[in-house]
Amino acid sequence: MRQFSSDKTFDWRDGSKYHHVHKVKAGDKFDIHWDYTMAHKTRGYTYAITDHPTDFSQRLTFNELKTFFENISQEKPFWSHQLPASTDHSMILLEREAGFHVLLERWIIADTDMAFHQSWVLEYEASLGGKGPGDMNTIITMLN
Repeated sequence: MRQFSSDKTFDWRDGSKYHHVHKVKAGDKFDIHWDYTMAHKTRGYTYAITDHPTDFSQRLTFNELKTFFENISQEKPFWSHQLPASTDHSMILLEREAGFHVLLERWIIADTDMAFHQSWVLEYEASLGGKGPGDMNTIITMLN
């Protein structure tokens, strides 16, 4: 997450110039791919997104992200009951205010207290549905 707020050399507002910014709108399908370079026991995945647009003038904190979906094994001990690691995930994007938002996916590791993260900057277009953060319902599919 630090790279989003501390890299002063990157112009996040110019989505046409850099591939790091994804122009989206509510209802779009967003595909995520994991390249696993080492095997780990998977406890699950969590997904979070900023509630309100950000201009990246200040460091983004985890408190600004709202978890909207979790696929976590509740079996104990965690390291003995793992989920299969999924390489491809797809979701239907939630309604959000127009502007820049950050989407964060965490791959939770079962036998440590660690997680791997992937994050994206999404530039939401204005939508017809409203101006609030919208319904937190979403559809996520995981394909092996």
